[in-house]
Amino acid sequence: MTYKTFNKDTDTLEVGTKIRLGGREGYIKQYIDEDNITVDWGDSSQNTLSLHLFTFEIAVSPLTIDKRVKENIISICNDIPTMYADVIYAYLNSLEET
Repeated sequence: MTYKTFNKDTDTLEVGTKIRLGGREGYIKQYIDEDNITVDWGDSSQNTLSLHLFTFEIAVSPLTIDKRVKENIISICNDIPTMYADVIYAYLNSLEET
């Protein structure tokens, strides 16, 4: 699972969002208000957290690409040499295949 630091200005929290705080992973069980959430840690323990007191991470979905589309793009790049080929290959390889 990939995580990124929660930013109150750009990210939104919803019930079910996976979070990581201090090495513990859990999910938001209840959204109380814009500054408080209840987190279920999966081991029968729960905590109510004040968002302004903690820096935590939220799970993000990885970027994906269809395997056939990736193969087609690589084939096109191989047929038409470009000075950006290495950058294109690196980007394609950073995506999770579906």
